[in-house]
Amino acid sequence: MRVSHLPLLVPATAFWVLVFVGIATGSAGVWFAAAVVGVLAFLGPLAVASTKPATSRKTGRRVWADGIPATARIVSARATGNLNNNPYVDFTLEVTVPGQAPRTVQARQVVSQLLVGRIEPGKEIAVKVDRNNPDVVVIDEELTPYGYR
Repeated sequence: MRVSHLPLLVPATAFWVLVFVGIATGSAGVWFAAAVVGVLAFLGPLAVASTKPATSRKTGRRVWADGIPATARIVSARATGNLNNNPYVDFTLEVTVPGQAPRTVQARQVVSQLLVGRIEPGKEIAVKVDRNNPDVVVIDEELTPYGYR
């Protein structure tokens, strides 16, 4: 089992334990506790999941506005899902910042389905590198369906 499932597993297990205890005892207090834990078990992961995309967009906007312009050779690109028919792509990029040695970086980005042909291995794309963390790279804004604005 992946560790990332534990935040969901613990409250869900507590909910079912309370439900069975409520059935066995008939206690209104136990049923109320089961209802509260059930709501939290459902809403908690949704709240956490809803903050992640906003953080990624915020980081993308910041890096695209203030990052170091660079080029990247696509080593590999693999679709891992989609958003409104635009694929999420896991990239392995060889990033070259002027005046620095090339480095290999992993990045995940939504790419416009109309421009998927431009992200083949071996091709070069424009990227920007975070000034504070060279492992944070965002790909060319023209390749993304939503941009960074």
